[in-house]
Amino acid sequence: MDTWTLRPSRVFPYPRLAVTTTVPDALRARLYSFELRVVWRLFEQYAEQHPRLASALLDPALFGTLARLLDEQVAPTVVELVRGEAAIRFPGAGITRDMYRQLAATLVANPEAFLDQHDSVRRRIHSTALNFQRSILRCCARLEEDWADLQAYFFAGVVQVALVRLGSSGSDFHKGGGQVLLLTFRDAAGNESRLVYKPSDLERDFRIVGDTAALTAALNAALLNVVTGKGVTAAVLLQGNGSLCELFNDQQQAAAATGPALPVYRILPVWPGSALALQTDAAGASVLPLRDSYGYTQFLTSGEQDNRFTAAQRQIYYSAFGAQVALCWLLQITDMHQENLIVHQHLPYLIDLEACSPGVLEVPSGTQLDTAYSTFCAEQQDRQVIGWDTPDLRYETPGTAARQPLLNALYDLDGHLAYPTNVDRAQLSAAFQSAVTLILANVAAYQTWLTNAAQLVARVLVISTRSLQGAERAMADAGNVADIVLMCQRGGDIDLSRWSPLFADAISPAQGDPPTPQQIGARYAALQPAFAVWSDPQLAADFADGDVPTFYQRMSGVDLLNSRGRALTVDYGRMLASLPAPRQLPVATALVQQWGAQAPLQPTWWFVQPVLQTQRQYLQQMQAPGGFSTLRIQAALQDLQRWPNRPDSQPG
Repeated sequence: MDTWTLRPSRVFPYPRLAVTTTVPDALRARLYSFELRVVWRLFEQYAEQHPRLASALLDPALFGTLARLLDEQVAPTVVELVRGEAAIRFPGAGITRDMYRQLAATLVANPEAFLDQHDSVRRRIHSTALNFQRSILRCCARLEEDWADLQAYFFAGVVQVALVRLGSSGSDFHKGGGQVLLLTFRDAAGNESRLVYKPSDLERDFRIVGDTAALTAALNAALLNVVTGKGVTAAVLLQGNGSLCELFNDQQQAAAATGPALPVYRILPVWPGSALALQTDAAGASVLPLRDSYGYTQFLTSGEQDNRFTAAQRQIYYSAFGAQVALCWLLQITDMHQENLIVHQHLPYLIDLEACSPGVLEVPSGTQLDTAYSTFCAEQQDRQVIGWDTPDLRYETPGTAARQPLLNALYDLDGHLAYPTNVDRAQLSAAFQSAVTLILANVAAYQTWLTNAAQLVARVLVISTRSLQGAERAMADAGNVADIVLMCQRGGDIDLSRWSPLFADAISPAQGDPPTPQQIGARYAALQPAFAVWSDPQLAADFADGDVPTFYQRMSGVDLLNSRGRALTVDYGRMLASLPAPRQLPVATALVQQWGAQAPLQPTWWFVQPVLQTQRQYLQQMQAPGGFSTLRIQAALQDLQRWPNRPDSQPG
């Protein structure tokens, strides 16, 4: 039987009980049964109208996923609610384990009464089920439209007669319940093929690691007849020098270099950001329809045939890895942690490349590829759902939580985990240095690549995803949506108070002279006012819908966009109020000159300049004669030497 260990909570500040507080899974499951039945009936109706999707939609494993997801999202809150009631009824140590279980059974015996009393739980259950339902059915509708093109592009024209499995990746909900889904198709001969569906813009992935030659051939042969009406055209996606990795491979070949070719794979970005045009929403604001973007990628296997290495294969692997680190470091590609690298065909394949650093990555660790380098395991526990469609729904957890290998792990020929060695790190560092030299010798080509990607929409990591996850789960316990809005506003006030001194220091030269616009521009680059994010109404709306908020920026644009594609407004007038009175007018004047803003000072953009401009200037500076690039490369190599061959948290 699965149990939940109580965690301290600021939402339910009850005293500790003398017994371990749990709510048996059978009791928790009663709270979810209604939503599970609703989703089942809805999928049944959809399956009747779309028979080639029926097997996937009515797969018991799919509903087991929803049941497990509901419990992961709701159970901690239910446990704390029951614990709070127990602490009130049985203060001190006056409760036994049996008494607690009896109380839990009494409180949850009538699910409707419990949910009426605790509306936050009802809303959480409903929003989780609704997000899951939306994610699946939105994917199905797009599949039906794109089916013929997917056959042509990913399955060499082999007719796929049915979608037989539709698996959730377990990723966070974004942009209205979107989740990465794993698709399994079956052809007339019974052979199965897999594909990955992503409810997000894949253009950045395509422009970095995409097989542009494959898309060029498909478009030239007129094999794609549906997605070409959704922005998949040569004019939008194919401007000449290929994806970033293809460009590097061509330069390496031209220089007769001995490094391995960097891997690319098939990616189909549908409604890519470069094809999106501004629209006007119901409130009359200009928005970029970010939620229209989605796409498909080739499924990358990572089994024994992919990840068991000889010594020679390891040398090739770390040479390719070193070149990838160089590209990501020089072109501000970040969030490349251990879950965003897959070992496939004995090479490192980069996935989920939507995140972009708005500034400059000082050392390679800023890419987060250091975690992909040596973090091969994570604590995981398999939770199986039994009887999801019966009154006896329960969760079984075989064994205990253990560190399980991830898809970026390397193995020796005997199947043992093979962590990096000093020899591997030396190979990676040498390949990194060679790649940086090659890139800086061909900066003009990379400037062209950046120019071609000017309209691309990248995800910007203003606040870490983990921090947003924690806030989203905490706010789900709030009594109503108004509480969530209020908590968001308070978060903005807290960030405002923290950021005010930084702002004052950055734009107030020590000598007391009025700051120039150039000084503000130069010194502001390191400041990121997170209070603007917390003040944006869409953040509260995302939390209330069960989403983890995301933020975006067009490479050539100056606006930071929320998940609806609307620009955030940064109120620097509030910042001016934090300055000494004699400083306020000179600073306001300089800011108006810098940003062209009118009083009250509210420029609508987030950064001093577009990401594209920052990256182009940085490459130019790295290429210029002098000691700047030498010092940066030395710092980068020193950083690589600090990458652990095995993190301290990894067992031997």
